[in-house]
Amino acid sequence: MFECKNVTMKYKVRGTTVDALDGVDLKINQGEKISVIGPSGSGKSTLLLILGGMLSPTVGEIYFEEENLYKYKPDSRARIRGSNMGFVFQTFNLVPYLSAIENVMLPLHLNGLDKTLHKDKAADVLKRVELAHRMEHKPNELSIGQQQRVALARMMVTDPRIILADEPTGSLDPETGHHILNFLDELNDEGKTVIMVTHDPAAADRAQRKLRIVDGKIVPDAS
Repeated sequence: MFECKNVTMKYKVRGTTVDALDGVDLKINQGEKISVIGPSGSGKSTLLLILGGMLSPTVGEIYFEEENLYKYKPDSRARIRGSNMGFVFQTFNLVPYLSAIENVMLPLHLNGLDKTLHKDKAADVLKRVELAHRMEHKPNELSIGQQQRVALARMMVTDPRIILADEPTGSLDPETGHHILNFLDELNDEGKTVIMVTHDPAAADRAQRKLRIVDGKIVPDAS
């Protein structure tokens, strides 16, 4: 599914070059559940953005389904992303003036899917995350945990094969975070590939494989 070959990402910070990723080689197969762990600033989120086709590496190649992802222009990568990948972020990124169901419908609009099915599809996934009674509420009328479930539903509505999650439980209380992790487990059980950045050891332990990144390099996980 994914293969990274010698992937390096360099940034300039106040005149100093920082290696966010440094010569990463990696293979990820369809249906895996992987946790990406390591210290803050070690390159975990950078790896997720590169796999998602949103950040061109300085050096190296990223293959998706045996095709070099970055040989495509940004608009083509966006179409590949929209057809195959779903994202969950710690910050939710909900549109504040839209209701829960309107937020969930957004990817369907952007992907050009049949408009007559948008509301039904969005309602179905909101029911799955137990928010059928909150569909018309705006983000500021929802708890933090409910906002994350709306974000999860928005990711699920296009039925992506791959889920890229960046600290999806980082701002949640333990009980709500546990529910979000259960949803990700369910999606993985359905055959979806889940790649999750996390600082939570218990969340990381739920994955089939752990990737530890330190100073931009994948290193053996001592745990």
